[in-house]
Amino acid sequence: MTLEEAIELANQGNLEVMTTLAGYYYDHNEYNEAKAWYCRAAEGGLVQAFIPAALLTSMLSRATRKVSGGDAIRDQDVNDLTQALQWIDRAKANGLSTDADGGVIRERALCAYAASKKDGTSISAEKAIAYLKEGYATTDKTPEVEIYLAFALYEAAHLSAADSSLCFNLLRRCCSYTEKDEPDVNLGILDAYLGFCYLEGKGCNIDDNAAYECFLKACQKGFDCSDILGSFKKKMFGGYVFKR
Repeated sequence: MTLEEAIELANQGNLEVMTTLAGYYYDHNEYNEAKAWYCRAAEGGLVQAFIPAALLTSMLSRATRKVSGGDAIRDQDVNDLTQALQWIDRAKANGLSTDADGGVIRERALCAYAASKKDGTSISAEKAIAYLKEGYATTDKTPEVEIYLAFALYEAAHLSAADSSLCFNLLRRCCSYTEKDEPDVNLGILDAYLGFCYLEGKGCNIDDNAAYECFLKACQKGFDCSDILGSFKKKMFGGYVFKR
């Protein structure tokens, strides 16, 4: 069968040929074409297409997010990843074994956060936090998910006491990460956010001295906190106090 014949049969609705085409394009590194055909076969109900369709949806979403820094992420990406998770559930219900759902759950969480930062989105900050919490609950959580859940919680307008505590503890943990753990984030901002938690008592007791140390570490990591550091005064017998 030629490529042209395969495309014709697939366009006539032959689900098996769709997966053959998808495999051909995947082997030739044409991943968008491969995804399109796997997704069409999955939409047609072909069980064998569910997992590869889900995995390619997640892989290409991650590639787009990494290249664009999240700028290219749309609500549709979140919807596509939600569909991918449904395909994985259907695959499992049909006796197929996979542990792919954790990765897709985490990718949806990160896309939801990116989408929630845009104007005109249908993905609210609350929805992004809910998805990030799901990603955080997976067994092999990643620094990236922890960092963006910390960001989302810190940026939220209103937090419960439990979420404030989670935000604070996540920030403390994430401040120990290095560029090797997460190269796409200016990690100094984590120290700065932790400093503001100490100043505001968000998830912790107010501690001006601890806040000063956090802002100092943020500067050392390349995140400019010179203005806020200028609002601290050194105490006569050691330590610092914030001029409120």
